[in-house]
Amino acid sequence: ALHLEDCHALTDAGLTALARGLPALRDFRLSSASSLTAQGIEALILHAAQLEVLWLDDINLSVAEFLGAAGAVRLKRLSLSIGAVFDDAWVLHLIKMPALQTLRIGSCHPLTDAGFTQLMHGLPGLRDLRLISAINLTDEAFQALHFATQLEVLYINAIPMLTNASLCSIGCITTLRSLYLGGNFNWSARGLMDLQRLTQLRELYIENCLNIFERLSDIPNDETYERRCCLPPNISVLAITLGPPADDVFMLDLVSTAQQLQTLLLSEMSDTERQPGAFVSRLVTAAPNLLRLQLRDTTFWKFDADTVRPLGALLKLKHLSVRSSAITDDGLLNIARYLPQLQELDVSDCSFFTAEGVRALTQLRNLRKIIHVTATRNGFEYTPVPDEVWNAFHPTACTNRPFDARALPFVF
Repeated sequence: ALHLEDCHALTDAGLTALARGLPALRDFRLSSASSLTAQGIEALILHAAQLEVLWLDDINLSVAEFLGAAGAVRLKRLSLSIGAVFDDAWVLHLIKMPALQTLRIGSCHPLTDAGFTQLMHGLPGLRDLRLISAINLTDEAFQALHFATQLEVLYINAIPMLTNASLCSIGCITTLRSLYLGGNFNWSARGLMDLQRLTQLRELYIENCLNIFERLSDIPNDETYERRCCLPPNISVLAITLGPPADDVFMLDLVSTAQQLQTLLLSEMSDTERQPGAFVSRLVTAAPNLLRLQLRDTTFWKFDADTVRPLGALLKLKHLSVRSSAITDDGLLNIARYLPQLQELDVSDCSFFTAEGVRALTQLRNLRKIIHVTATRNGFEYTPVPDEVWNAFHPTACTNRPFDARALPFVF
């Protein structure tokens, strides 16, 4: 595998020479190569005769001819997050690639319902499909998902014309294991009902879908309705971007229906109206078997005793992230006091604690990793705590590397 980033000086001739020198290359990922043209990518495909994985990110390619190059038919994984927009013309090349199993496309503005239908019909072997900014697609296009009989991962983001009817179509893909739903204000809890048929689904991500956790007012809140409105039965990973409009009680009621839930990632929880202690108490009741919990973007949360104490009831909890919070020294002391079983803690982007709070964490005898990255405009910097304080832990415990979410298909 070869992964290259920020290659603005790389030319078609340079890429051609590279491909000729690496004929056994199977996995090639390239980003920010502004000098390349389709001719260079075509030469890569031609000379790297065993190439199966091609990732192109932020590259100004205006034509799709390189997909018709001899050898492109052997590609199994293709990601096109490039400068050019993806339209129906690209589809004509893609459907000639029968080995394709993974397809990730950014900038899909001109893609039409007809083009998407043709894509699904022509690539029935797809296992991983990701679409971003396909603003012209409608529910009619998603009816073609029934052709994707082997699809396991589906990522759809910023496709604003979709309604609950599209969730009904998604609910028919019984092979799905991971689903990401993002950037849509038309989906509601009613649409979630159709996802209950996804018995193989293990990971569900919902981001910037402001109405999906609003309790439905036009259906009586009786036993029949509560039984109908629940999450897919076997999900173990659930990630939600809440935001101020969310109905927390209703959302946590839904969370409680996921009996197999082990990982819960909650983001954008900075609403001043949300009471941390009460929220966490309800959360613990809704998801008592959590192994990993992320409470991210809790700008006003200091993690006082009323907030952290309820987490002590999560006896299986091993990994906790309070990234981008207002956690203080007292908050770290509360974690040390009430969560003795903790093995991993992420305090990245937190700047309100000092060395005194970090020293309190030495009480956590099971702690194996502390992640302490602070993001700035200039990249990653350490939190304002001396290195010798971090070094008081086991040498391999502290890291300034971001949370490793490679095991998860989608990262918030």
